[in-house]
Amino acid sequence: MTTKLSIIIPVYQVEAYVGETLASVFATSAPVNSFEVIVINDGTKDRSMEVVRRFADRPNLTVIEQENQGLSAARNRGMSAAGGEYVWFVDSDDYLVEDGVGKVLKLLEKWPEVDVLMFPVMKVYEDHSPSRLEYQVEKEQVLAGRTILRDNEYPLYFAHRYVFKRSIAEGNLWVRFPEGYVQEDDYWGPVLLYYASRVAILQTPVYNYRIRRPGSIMTNRAVRNSYDRVAVHKKCMNFMYTVIPKEDWPWFRRVCRYGLEMCYYMSHRFIGTQEFSRFAHRNGLYVWKEWLDATPDATWKKRLRRLCYYMTPAFYIKLTSLFVRLK
Repeated sequence: MTTKLSIIIPVYQVEAYVGETLASVFATSAPVNSFEVIVINDGTKDRSMEVVRRFADRPNLTVIEQENQGLSAARNRGMSAAGGEYVWFVDSDDYLVEDGVGKVLKLLEKWPEVDVLMFPVMKVYEDHSPSRLEYQVEKEQVLAGRTILRDNEYPLYFAHRYVFKRSIAEGNLWVRFPEGYVQEDDYWGPVLLYYASRVAILQTPVYNYRIRRPGSIMTNRAVRNSYDRVAVHKKCMNFMYTVIPKEDWPWFRRVCRYGLEMCYYMSHRFIGTQEFSRFAHRNGLYVWKEWLDATPDATWKKRLRRLCYYMTPAFYIKLTSLFVRLK
C-alpha cells in the first residue's frame, strides 16, 4: 500500500507538549502503512526527544536530526524527506482531534481530485477559556486556489490548516518556507493556494491550535516579529512580480496586505516603546506605500491618516484620543 499521507512535526523546546501531539497522531483507526510521521529534531536543548523516543516502536515514525535552524528550515527538510502523496504540517505543541489522521484520510478518499484540503482551525486556550472555531463554512465546496485568494473570504495563514499534494511543492522552489524568519506562514498560504487547481474548503476542524499563555514576552522579541513580517511580505512581492501576471497583482496585493497590517495590530501593546518607534520609523513608509497599492480608491484624508499611523503610531493614537476627549 502506497503511503497516502506524510505528517511533518518539527520539534524544538516542547517537552511539555510533544507527547500529547504524537499521541493524538498515532491514536487513529487508519492503517499504519497509510501514513508516515516525520519528526525533525531542530536541535532542541530540552528533553523533547526523550518524549519522542517513547514512540520509537512505531514502524511509521522517522526521526531526522539537524542543528537548530528554525521552524521554516525544519519544515522544508521534512518536505524533502516526505514520501506520501499528501503532506500535512503539525506543530509539536498542538494536537489533533480524535482520530484526526483517520478523518483526513477518509476525506482524501472522498475528494480524490483535490490538490489541497483546507480546514478551519480550532483554537484551544491554555487559560481554560472556551475553545473557539476561527471561522465557519456554510457548505463544503471545491474551488480553484486563485479564486479563494481573489475572494479573500477565509483566513489563509497557519500552514497546519492545509493538507496538500506533495507534487505541488516537488521541484518548485517557490513552494518553500522562507528560512530565517518567523511569520513564515504569511508567505506559505498564498503561494500554496496560487499553485492549487482544486481546493476542498471543509467545515469540520481536525486540528487543535494551542494558544499558549503569553508569559513575559520581551518587547524586542515581539517587535522582531514585525520586522520579519515586512521581510516576508517583500518575499511575497518578489513572488508576485516574478510569477504572477500583472493583471492579477491587485488581488494578490490585497491578500498579502494582511500580514503588513498585523505588524501594528498584533503589536499594539508595544506601540510607544522605543523599539517599536524605531521599527515604525524604518518601515512605516514601506507599509504605507504597500497599503496604498492595495487600496487605490482610498480618500486623501484616509491616506494621510494611515501615513501618520504607520510612521508615528504612538503620536497618532495620542492625537486621536485627544480629539475624542474634545468632542
